[in-house]
Amino acid sequence: MPRTRRATAGAEPAKRSERETVINLRLPSELHERLKQAAGERRFAAEVRRLLEAALARETSTDAETRQLLDAIAAMAELESSWHKDPFAFNVFRHAIDQLMRYLQPPGTSEVGDDEAEQFAAPLAGVGFSALATDLTDFGARARQAWERVRAERRGKGETKP
Repeated sequence: MPRTRRATAGAEPAKRSERETVINLRLPSELHERLKQAAGERRFAAEVRRLLEAALARETSTDAETRQLLDAIAAMAELESSWHKDPFAFNVFRHAIDQLMRYLQPPGTSEVGDDEAEQFAAPLAGVGFSALATDLTDFGARARQAWERVRAERRGKGETKP
């Protein structure tokens, strides 16, 4: 077995380039196995980077209330894990999300009715669709632009929603 140089306390980690830093990381065996399994065909280090970047992006790109909502939906999905395979489970999961959204609804009434809100929801849903499938990135960009146009038009009319 070749000898490796052991890092000393306080020493700078080795760098492969100005953009990368090599680190040593101690993980519980169970977590290591889960990461290897999640990596599948990808390299282990690439999977760890991907997961870290996704977690940090989520933490820094949304407000606290949105993160709480996403965490709540994820917790419900873990309990109803067959929601995407079973029509009954899907229906239960959809209603659970609806109940959660009603609980989180801000006080007051909406300026628009359900029919008009449905029209505004379509471009926003398009942004969501693009997040579901990486092969829809062009569709997602168009949907995001449509949503921004809707918001700008509403603001231009002095309306606060959406």
